[in-house]
Amino acid sequence: MSQGRAPYAVLSYCWGMAQALTTTTNTLNQHILGISMNGLPQTIQDAIEVTRRLKLRYLWVDSLCILQDSEDDKAVEIAKMEKIYQDAYITISAAGPSDCTLGFLRNLADPLPMRMAPIILPFRAEDDTVSTCSLYEQFSENMRASLHKRAWTMQEHLLSPRLLVFSTWPVLEVFWYCRMYLETPEAEAGFGIRSSRGEWKKMHELLSPPNTFSHDDNDEARRNDQLRNLELIWKGVMEEYSSRRLTQVTDRLPALSGLVTAFQPYVAADYVAGIWSRWLVRHLVWKVVKSDCSRPAQLSCPTWSWLSVDGSIELSLFHGEARVIARGVEVCECWTTPLDEKVPFGQIREWTLRIQGHLQQVNLEKDSINTYKCLPCFPNRAASEPAYARLDTVDEHMQVEENYETSASYQVTY
Repeated sequence: MSQGRAPYAVLSYCWGMAQALTTTTNTLNQHILGISMNGLPQTIQDAIEVTRRLKLRYLWVDSLCILQDSEDDKAVEIAKMEKIYQDAYITISAAGPSDCTLGFLRNLADPLPMRMAPIILPFRAEDDTVSTCSLYEQFSENMRASLHKRAWTMQEHLLSPRLLVFSTWPVLEVFWYCRMYLETPEAEAGFGIRSSRGEWKKMHELLSPPNTFSHDDNDEARRNDQLRNLELIWKGVMEEYSSRRLTQVTDRLPALSGLVTAFQPYVAADYVAGIWSRWLVRHLVWKVVKSDCSRPAQLSCPTWSWLSVDGSIELSLFHGEARVIARGVEVCECWTTPLDEKVPFGQIREWTLRIQGHLQQVNLEKDSINTYKCLPCFPNRAASEPAYARLDTVDEHMQVEENYETSASYQVTY
């Protein structure tokens, strides 16, 4: 918490349909004077109730605190996302509802059957009202609720020092997580992360001062180990973020910018469209996980970036092909130009990558739409182990010969 700053909560939630009440240039002065509770979506009303119960005075909500009709104001606020969430006293996460009109402080009318009977305990409230508290077996589905499938909420949760999660499936459940409690896979799942390697615990240790990371460390082995851990953490970011959805394709880079800002002091390298220059060559060796992965018609980043595809990707850092490519490739030029200089890690308008390395002629056998078996693709690869490539286009620098009468294979020469 910044010194002298009043403690505040932030809300992490799903908008769903367009909100009826937002702050715009036309409504700003009116909203400064006051906003009627009755006009707010139920999720925001519930968040206000939680904030009051926590005895906090302030609540930050994106739809009300950012001018929704001003691209300039959005750019300024997106550039501050890292500080907004890191400096918050707590993040209130409405993990269940997929629409902000539904709210989260309620039980579902028809809860699904549990796998085991609940444990019922007596409970006395602050006003001396006596009731009961039912403890149910935890459902793993809670951890991949609607909110945890959204790209924006990944950085919101990972940057937050404390997280209060309200899940409404199949009944109202409340989870508490903080950076001091990240020792178990269950804790990592509370942040909406699917991981079994502990990267997220390492990430929170990295982002929580004081930490012991230093580029000036004289112990070379220790410094290399720290950088290796950083690379593994970013690999986890790439794979998790790619599995989440966005309403606006142009948000692919902005929705990750807060985490990028938090990482940059530790990586100490240039950042180009989702990839750090320190690991650029190795991180070009990403691949899509599912065959139905596609590229949006409105491309907002370069095709060599993993952010250019709509779908889950994985990065083979330690497989043979990654090591071979890293040894045989030299980066001659790589840069991006931001669309708005106020948001250096947001949308980009220009990009260039020029690399130098050995070229090899390959035979392509069509496997499915736009997907081909490559023989050979990497040095020393056995013919029985083909690699797979997806070609978006065949440009003017490629010569293609097709023979349908024999093997229906393609000969591609660069």
